[in-house]
Amino acid sequence: MKIKIITYSFWFLVGFTSYAQTLYVETSLSSAYFKDYTNDFGMNTLDNSYSSPIELGIGGGVVFDIPKNKLLKWDLGINYNKYKINTSFVVGNTSTSTHYNLSYVSLKSGPYYSLIDKPRVKLQFHSHASFDYLVFGSNQYNNEFIDLTSAHQLSKLLLNYHYGLALEIFITSENSFYISYDSKHSFRATIENDESYRLNVNSVMMGFRFKFKPLPN
Repeated sequence: MKIKIITYSFWFLVGFTSYAQTLYVETSLSSAYFKDYTNDFGMNTLDNSYSSPIELGIGGGVVFDIPKNKLLKWDLGINYNKYKINTSFVVGNTSTSTHYNLSYVSLKSGPYYSLIDKPRVKLQFHSHASFDYLVFGSNQYNNEFIDLTSAHQLSKLLLNYHYGLALEIFITSENSFYISYDSKHSFRATIENDESYRLNVNSVMMGFRFKFKPLPN
């Protein structure tokens, strides 16, 4: 099932490549944390005061020009990200440290709008929606290891909204380097026993964009 999700996402992206004007590849540095967790009694028993480790991710996609609006672009991409989350849960007066390792494949789409549009430099605001599929997950505490991909302690699929800024610097008239900040927020996910949570991620992404020239028929 995991391989099928990745394969379908990849070919979905490839299917749009011939219509795109720009291709891009990127890496990301991300930190994640759970927000607004509630247990089956409606209480938040997680402690988010722990440090958030930074993890490496990769991605790629295509960018489409919007007719009659040179300031607006549309992005369609796929990303693979790993997150480590250190937290603890409280039962009675006892706090137990717990560690999550999560890996997601994401399919995202949304607009870029140039706030500054110069020939060599662009400052862009972006807003995306994405679907994140959990391809691997584990939870460790008190020498216990739980495989979250087979258990039902986390939702396998998350719907998210993103926003952020990107600075694009043109190396040539057709190729550019960019650095981008992205803030991702999942909608509330519900798991067994009426527990619910949101997953928030802060990322810095760096990558290259290339003008795409389709091969002649």
